[in-house]
Amino acid sequence: MARTITWISHERYDENAVVNLICFPYAGGSASFFAMLKEHTDPSVNICPVLYPGREKNMGIAAPDSIEELANRFVDENERLFTKPYAILGHCTGALAAYEAALAAEKKYGAPPVRFFASSAPAPSCGHFFPDLDISDEEMTAYLVENGMIDEKFASDSVFISYFLPLMRKDLGLHLKYRPAEPYRKMDTEVIVMYGSSDRLFGDKSAILRWKDFAEKGVRSFRFEGGHFYIDKCRSDAGKLISQLLGV
Repeated sequence: MARTITWISHERYDENAVVNLICFPYAGGSASFFAMLKEHTDPSVNICPVLYPGREKNMGIAAPDSIEELANRFVDENERLFTKPYAILGHCTGALAAYEAALAAEKKYGAPPVRFFASSAPAPSCGHFFPDLDISDEEMTAYLVENGMIDEKFASDSVFISYFLPLMRKDLGLHLKYRPAEPYRKMDTEVIVMYGSSDRLFGDKSAILRWKDFAEKGVRSFRFEGGHFYIDKCRSDAGKLISQLLGV
């Protein structure tokens, strides 16, 4: 008998909250990455981190074959998250799944997200910013360190080598296959781009500007001190901004 997937973990959920914030983690990441937002966002915002297959409670559950399938399955199996106003946040490659989920939710439930937060995430049309998978573990690790996606100390940790790196390879397999449908489909919402001042992915402002092709209501960007994982150091400021933009 197939196991039932646990889609939401490390959440803060209150039926009386005003808005649900659904958070999609980066390749190799997990729902726990967003746990810190519970302490730094207004209590009227439900924090709903998405737990992908293959980790934590979903260990041993195979991932869908595509980003689109993952997003559609998530939307189909989590109707309760869309019964009140909701926002969607995607960090790094998680923004691709977040974008597809936003489109699917608007189609299925008739309401777009009130905001779409693209955290450390260039627009889907910017192409892939990870190397092909046909490289050695050492080459991939060096790339991640060089681009500030992991720190050098963690890269040599046995947990990273034995657990996170294989998981990242599997996740990246989905992301490297992904191409947004053309002509690009626009979400009926505003995109909020949040990024770190030293994140190399944002040296070219097109990483932000191209989000206009995916948002009916325009794009705003907010820069924080730090790199690709600026949110680790700017939790309070990021949480305040999210709460403010959600109107709570």
